[in-house]
Amino acid sequence: MRLFDMCLAGSVVLGACSAPVSQTSANGAAVLEKHGLVGRWAQDCTQPYSTTNPHLIYAVPNQGVPTEQLLMDRAHDRTSPIDEIKELSNGMVQWTQQAGEDRVTVVTKFDGNRQKTWTSTTASGTVYIEDGKFSGGEDAPWFSKCETN
Repeated sequence: MRLFDMCLAGSVVLGACSAPVSQTSANGAAVLEKHGLVGRWAQDCTQPYSTTNPHLIYAVPNQGVPTEQLLMDRAHDRTSPIDEIKELSNGMVQWTQQAGEDRVTVVTKFDGNRQKTWTSTTASGTVYIEDGKFSGGEDAPWFSKCETN
């Protein structure tokens, strides 16, 4: 699977997670901020966004819901509200977002200043990523936190 396809699938679809929830989604913005997710992430922060180096920008506005912005190219750039944000007991974070006409659940894994989609599953049951691997077996990419946003 090409990096472009992997990143698009990884960022657009959510994963069901069987780990018990340690915190409810009552304050999703606080969960995102606690894990340092707010800001810009890329595989290579020194390079502009592209289909081979997508950037993800997470924002928590003073009013409204948190968002994930994907920057790759004009055909696939998008900003999606994220909701039902939960911190899981294993330290991962789960949320849902709209992907076309389907809802997707995403679980994100953290390792220092890196993050990757650990699971991504649509409400209709399509699994795109499980245990950090795309359905074709390739590893989902790690994204690093960029110092400047």
